[in-house]
Amino acid sequence: MHHPAQLSGALRLCDLQLCRYVNRDIKLTALSDVVVAPVAAAAKKETPAPEPTKVSRRDVFDERAKKLCELYGVELKPSEWHQAGGHVLRVEKPIKMRVHRKCHVCSASFGLGKECPKCKHPRCKECPRVPPKRSEAEREESRKKRAAILKDRAENPTIVPDWDLSEKKYVLKRPAKCGGQDLVYRKPRQRVRRNCCQCEKLFTAHAKVCESCSHTRCTDCPRDP
Repeated sequence: MHHPAQLSGALRLCDLQLCRYVNRDIKLTALSDVVVAPVAAAAKKETPAPEPTKVSRRDVFDERAKKLCELYGVELKPSEWHQAGGHVLRVEKPIKMRVHRKCHVCSASFGLGKECPKCKHPRCKECPRVPPKRSEAEREESRKKRAAILKDRAENPTIVPDWDLSEKKYVLKRPAKCGGQDLVYRKPRQRVRRNCCQCEKLFTAHAKVCESCSHTRCTDCPRDP
């Protein structure tokens, strides 16, 4: 039989090992959280917003007038339209088109599920897609157009107004004549000097007691300026 002291020592050793394993698991879990967090943050990074382009205001009004004429059958003359001078900023966004699929057995449209609501046919590759899938040549042509648009925007960027009305502090600098650190413009400051009213000695900087006569600076001590 084991001695009670030996049993208690063995139990303590088991407890220590168990604590070590638990702490190690906690550290590994925390480390995994730290490693995964930047990856998740990078995945959630938003895509840059498209840059606005300059469009003539007259073209915008002509487009609206044309649509109104086609919709209501009215005729609008340029003289009756608004004043169309200047330019406006327009953001071009890619057209989002929803893809619909039809059953090739009964020509019914599929819903959210992958089973035809009419004939219960499971959606397959033969079921036509609206719009049809683009070919590789069409994709390559789209990439070329996108690259040309991005290149044109990079070479001729538009001037976007800054609507930030908060006060900004501008620092005026100019290069030094002998090189080194740039010269920074600062507002001129006037140094105030005070003389003792008893012995007319000048007070030192930040001192309120005269070094000559030990007089405490008062309102009678003259100030310059």
